[in-house]
Amino acid sequence: MNWKELITKSIDNATFLIPIITPGFFKSKNCREELELFIKREKDLKRNDLILPVYYVSTPLIDNPENRIKDNLAQIIADHQFADWRKLRFEDMNSIRIKEALEGLAIQIRKAMERLR
Repeated sequence: MNWKELITKSIDNATFLIPIITPGFFKSKNCREELELFIKREKDLKRNDLILPVYYVSTPLIDNPENRIKDNLAQIIADHQFADWRKLRFEDMNSIRIKEALEGLAIQIRKAMERLR
């Protein structure tokens, strides 16, 4: 099995997609395809809370509403509740701010899991 088939099968079994959003994310054909597959999965499950984006490096596709209108995937990411980690990129991994950000993401996951029941 090649890696594309493996990713497609994995997405079919995944509960969450946690994309790390950077300008390169939207330029990557593979990232865009994975996001499209998971958006379909989320819709098939009649959910809107299984994509948990982490906004890591500023990108005009997210920051500028006029740019989002031109890119459906950027609009979908912006419409999901994303964790803004742009100011955390240079923090020490053991800092309290990093731990708080990870806790926030864990809480989002827990709440979404509770809604799965």
